[in-house]
Amino acid sequence: MCASVTSEIYIMKNRILGFDLLRGWCAILVAAYHLMIWQVDVELYSWGLHGVYIFFVLSGASLTLSYKAKFDNNFSIVEFILLRFIRLAPLLILIELLMFLRGLFVDGFSFNLIEKSLLTASMLFGLGNPGGTSLILGGWSLGIEFVFYLLFPLMIALAFSVHWRVITIFFVLAQISFVELTLHGVVNFKEIWVPYTQPLAFIAYFFLGILVGKFILLEKDKNQPWSFLIGVFFFIVLLFSSGISAVQTLTGIRGICLLALVVCIVFFFSRFNPVSPLLKRICIFFGDISYGTYLLHPIVYLIVTKSQYVKKTELVFFIVLTLTIFFALLVERFFELPVQKILKKYQSNFIKVNQ
Repeated sequence: MCASVTSEIYIMKNRILGFDLLRGWCAILVAAYHLMIWQVDVELYSWGLHGVYIFFVLSGASLTLSYKAKFDNNFSIVEFILLRFIRLAPLLILIELLMFLRGLFVDGFSFNLIEKSLLTASMLFGLGNPGGTSLILGGWSLGIEFVFYLLFPLMIALAFSVHWRVITIFFVLAQISFVELTLHGVVNFKEIWVPYTQPLAFIAYFFLGILVGKFILLEKDKNQPWSFLIGVFFFIVLLFSSGISAVQTLTGIRGICLLALVVCIVFFFSRFNPVSPLLKRICIFFGDISYGTYLLHPIVYLIVTKSQYVKKTELVFFIVLTLTIFFALLVERFFELPVQKILKKYQSNFIKVNQ
């Protein structure tokens, strides 16, 4: 990472604290979205949909800050892809294995189950209808995320080229056009879910995230604490921005405005640079639990709701979210980090042998 950035934005191991805080909030928001559906049959679309789309913008921005200088110094694309695989795969594969075993006991053996499991484990299911091939609730977004990783070396070059404005317009129009055409005349969003969940439906989020990272690298005044308050305000606006249907939320003027709102939220959260050690720890905590919360909450919900002692909706919400965050932290500390450390050693040896 560029030294001028690390000297002015608080980063621990290439982490921007505002991004960590936002990532954790969004993971909890998505979990709350699912709980609202499962418990009270209320669907707050901007929570579940745009709560996920913020991750794409965060990813583009974070990768730019972490890898721009490295790619300028001929960093290996293969090494980049391996590192990103190591970041996402361990927990995804663990949960996929649990879902595979559940599928065997509940539905019995099938080649379709084997096919989906192998695609998920390879992280390549994003290339083949991730909304229909992922075994895990929410896993579709990780498949698309990995597709963006494959495209990132090209996209960051485009973002820093002299034609970046034209390219930005192209990606935005391509996404809007795809979403509008795919969802035109659709009444039941679930029926169009698989055709909709394609990388093209989210590519502008990722590219605009790269531009957010670019702006952070190039700007001079990075210490603007008031900007964080704007980001919080925009986040609150997002909470109350759902349309009467998913299609209405994603299309037309509302869809375009929410696209811009999501990008603005990420940008303004990047200005959060807390001085207090307590605030720093809080931000890091939310970053640590974000990935586990996103993937684990459906499993925790299934376990909790099978209990005969937990019936009240408010109690289910509290217990599921609390246990999910608790297990997310445990998994991050005692499974993800140790496994990633081991895999990085093998990855490093692989790169050395093949140089």
